Amino acid sequence: MPNSIAPVGKTNLLNAWLTGNYDVLLVDNQTFTYIEGTQTSRADIPAVERIATAALANKTVTGGVLDADDVVFTGVAGDPFEYVIIVANTGVEANDSIIAVFDTATGLPLTPNGNDINLAWNASGILTF
Repeated sequence: MPNSIAPVGKTNLLNAWLTGNYDVLLVDNQTFTYIEGTQTSRADIPAVERIATAALANKTVTGGVLDADDVVFTGVAGDPFEYVIIVANTGVEANDSIIAVFDTATGLPLTPNGNDINLAWNASGILTF
């Protein structure tokens, strides 16, 4: 029998998406480079590199696909950003796990000019399990 995730286990893991709080960060790479397994929490992302933060709203799980509303970052100015990073929001930065890192999306890098930034997730969802 091949290795697999039991359906009930997968459901429980994905349901955590629905009940947890998550933020989206726009992150500059001037002094931060994401290295998988090395940076594991929000605390590992220097505050000076966090250009903007917004909460994910109306999260859904359908057929193993995680999704949420598109995100609007209001009046963003500052350095260019190269990363869009989703983190858990527990209220304690050291416990805020990095969930996903995007660095090759259309429009990246982007230099904010003081206007709103509209982040539209892929129509097929944010992440698929």
